[in-house]
Amino acid sequence: MDMTQDIFWCNIAPGLSVGEVKMPRQSITLSEKNNDWLKSHVGAAGEYANKSELVNDIIRRARRAEFINEKLAKAEQSGHVDQSPEEILAEFKADLKP
Repeated sequence: MDMTQDIFWCNIAPGLSVGEVKMPRQSITLSEKNNDWLKSHVGAAGEYANKSELVNDIIRRARRAEFINEKLAKAEQSGHVDQSPEEILAEFKADLKP
């Protein structure tokens, strides 16, 4: 698929500070289809107030899935895991806190 025709520039989190946490500014390039998808989930019609919120949520979910997959792979290699699924999730959540 040729993505060169539907590129859209998007500025994520310009100088955003949340409480005491300074969030770095990022610029990303999106395909028009991906930009349209983001826009459909933002604002009055969507669940998120802005694109930054949505992108951060997507990254949090991807990090969570990656962590769980790593734990599962480790468990499969070891033959057993001493932690319950709830303990694994609690450990993951604790690691995400700044």
